[in-house]
Amino acid sequence: MLRPCCRKFRLSVLHAPRHARHFELAAQYGLRPAHEHGFSLPVWRARADAHVTAWRHLAWDRELRIPLGESAHPVKNTLVLAAANEIVLTRLPSRLRGTSRHEFRCRFPFSIRAWTIDEVQDLAILVEDAAQPPYPCHVLSLSTGQPHPLAERMLPPLVQESAMNAEASVRIHDEFAGIVNAGRLSVWNWRTGVQLLDIDSEDDFCFLDDEHVLTVLFDWETLCARICVHAFRSENSNRPPRLTFALPRLRTSSSSAEVFVRLNEQSAYPFAQDDGMLVADPSDRALFVTTQVVATSARGTVRGATFCVPLSFLAEYVRDTTALSDDAEFEVPWAEWGPEVCGAVPDTGSMACFGTRAARSVPASVAGVELEVFDFHPGRVELARRSLPVRGGKFERGQGEKYGHASAIGAGWFTVQRCAKLDGRLFDEEDARAMPGLPYIVSRRHVPDPWSAGGRVLLTEDALLYMPRRDPVTSEPAEYQAFVF
Repeated sequence: MLRPCCRKFRLSVLHAPRHARHFELAAQYGLRPAHEHGFSLPVWRARADAHVTAWRHLAWDRELRIPLGESAHPVKNTLVLAAANEIVLTRLPSRLRGTSRHEFRCRFPFSIRAWTIDEVQDLAILVEDAAQPPYPCHVLSLSTGQPHPLAERMLPPLVQESAMNAEASVRIHDEFAGIVNAGRLSVWNWRTGVQLLDIDSEDDFCFLDDEHVLTVLFDWETLCARICVHAFRSENSNRPPRLTFALPRLRTSSSSAEVFVRLNEQSAYPFAQDDGMLVADPSDRALFVTTQVVATSARGTVRGATFCVPLSFLAEYVRDTTALSDDAEFEVPWAEWGPEVCGAVPDTGSMACFGTRAARSVPASVAGVELEVFDFHPGRVELARRSLPVRGGKFERGQGEKYGHASAIGAGWFTVQRCAKLDGRLFDEEDARAMPGLPYIVSRRHVPDPWSAGGRVLLTEDALLYMPRRDPVTSEPAEYQAFVF
């Protein structure tokens, strides 16, 4: 019995330096080595520092043009475009990470209504766009277009009419698949075809881990949005959530509100095959919850805020509360968790996210738009703070002060925000005083836009993509601008 134990101890000692390198790079940069061959820690650190610095200054290496599809969704460093009966995967190049451009097309014998993919598992889950319900659900191999060899049977068809969002209503996490349809969220084991969860869910959702999903519920009686944790592998999985996290309450004068959940989709595996030196750390994940209030006046004033919630906190909290009985229901008030854990971006509309970064476009004072990237990764925020000429060199909880710095490489510029102030016109006065305290970097860069002032933004591991609003007559432009780092 001693020999196997000694062997395991010896292997753990031999691998300790490697794990230390992974932890150091992940903690400081949100990156980790893609492999262990031929490079030292100083080389990895220099490449990671160059990658993070380029993002901080929005100093992209090149600009590309990518044709539009009917819908688009980033998966890691791949932009996935769906059009009619075809999915096109475009992996964007990165000089800093050492990856090359690659394009792959997969055609199917039916039109696609909603979809998601997982390159690691060679998996595509597609909802067929039939002429009328039911809509068949296909579990296919991404490389061949044939039924996936690990899927024992097809998932049941969607029998109700729905206005599905093809980019966000189907998600994969390891052997589990979730679909939002007609106000219901169903979670299945896509390999066995067994349904594990069936609950009400008007908005989007995300997987927290291999046992829980997250949804958002807005309560009109209390004017409070809550992040709800649902266990989908327990006997009582279809019951109301027993653990919720309250967000700031809205003012009683608020007339209407919509709450959306946006999350970057990551495989349960560390990373897919990649020829780069570095990959995004899979633990660098955050939930971005956007609260918007639309006034009933003729002008229709819109106010809002987007909250950044590190998923590592939610996962740890859920693990610590597993001792609760199935009959217990527990809500965590905003003041007890939000100010210490969350970050926030005020006055937000549509935002894209990847990892702990979020991005949007805003009108500029001159022709074009300003691209803004918000980075909540603690290690990258600390590196940015150290690069600033700040007296005292410390972050103190304050009134939302900013530290600014113009880019030395002639690209964009950035500030470091200590914390976010909540809009007192939108949120309840008491909750608004409990400011989200997670510091973040705001990076901005002007981009010419001859078509309009505003458009859609997407984020991948190495690129910021911008699509100007299309002309309703000419349908121009017909391509994304991809700014690649």
